[in-house]
Amino acid sequence: MDKSTKQEDIVLICIDCSNQFIFSAGEQAFYRSKALSVPKRCPTCRQKRKANLVPDETQLRSYREVGKMLPGNGPCNEYQEGNSDDK
Repeated sequence: MDKSTKQEDIVLICIDCSNQFIFSAGEQAFYRSKALSVPKRCPTCRQKRKANLVPDETQLRSYREVGKMLPGNGPCNEYQEGNSDDK
């Protein structure tokens, strides 16, 4: 590999905290191999964002309750299908 094609570490600025972080040559090669775009967030902010995207047990419980109220699961649906006692 000649010097003209060798990747160098680059300094990026995080869009969340505005801190600088290093995007190493190895990371660049990995991102390129996976067809990923250049990161916009530093590793710390990426971890925080990822943690906020994963629902905790309380949120999962809420999602399950909402799922019970989806169209087709309630008393109106039973009435429309003729399965109601209100005939």
